[in-house]
Amino acid sequence: MRLDAGAEESALAMTASYLATIAAPCAAEELAAVDAFQRAPERALTGATLGALDGSLLFPWYLDHAYGTGPPAQVVMSLLAVAAQSTPQGAPRFRAEPDVFDALRASLRARGKGLDDLLLDFAIARAFLGSRSDGAHLPGAERFGDFGRVRFEWSLPYASLPRRVAPLRPIEPTGATYLWLDLEDGAAAAGPDLKAAEITLVADWELPALFRWAIVKVDRQGAEAGRVEVAGIYGSTRAQRTVVGLDGLAGLLIVGVNAGSMIRSRPFDPDEAPFMPHAYTVWLSR
Repeated sequence: MRLDAGAEESALAMTASYLATIAAPCAAEELAAVDAFQRAPERALTGATLGALDGSLLFPWYLDHAYGTGPPAQVVMSLLAVAAQSTPQGAPRFRAEPDVFDALRASLRARGKGLDDLLLDFAIARAFLGSRSDGAHLPGAERFGDFGRVRFEWSLPYASLPRRVAPLRPIEPTGATYLWLDLEDGAAAAGPDLKAAEITLVADWELPALFRWAIVKVDRQGAEAGRVEVAGIYGSTRAQRTVVGLDGLAGLLIVGVNAGSMIRSRPFDPDEAPFMPHAYTVWLSR
């Protein structure tokens, strides 16, 4: 494949990392890279640099799993090819637009989806890696063991509700955040029938970010039993949803992702780093 000199370094780095795990796997390097990536889910997916294996390899791996029909890495390699540009001789800088995310947006639009939908789906898949793997989100990712577990901001007992919580660090564009609500704590088990219980989520965040949220039901075997997605609304910085049908669940996983700016003329661009992160608060009640 011809290399586009204007391609963003992060896209090349995550692609190179993914290809390395296919062509010359090294368990020790992969564990360290994935562990670092999963410990900081609030960071942008585009922070990778060339020269070292990076945990962002999970993103092209997920693209293969969700959309690939051919050999490994075909999806991300195709996106690089679509985004490739020819820079005129004598130009002061390489032509870097469109980038991989522009190509990804166009491809998703043809499927009736947005980049925010993909980022939320990937963020949910990240939660089921390593020793938390259920075999359905990224087959083979259980090999990372505890090194593959994504960091949860909060783990809240059912009995402690209502609670309002905030993250340790703000969330960069394309970054994610995770909250765990434990439905198997003593008070929940001894309390009223969870079949009749309901949980209400209210999330607020800073302008001008667009956050997407999902409430994932996790059964007692650690597998996803269903999800409720909260659509992002341009111009709004609040999302609210009530969930019922909690019986038989180990807990609820609340997943949020910063999908970039809600200004439609300023979609996420990996070349605009460093990125401005944005914080949020989540209110959970029963």
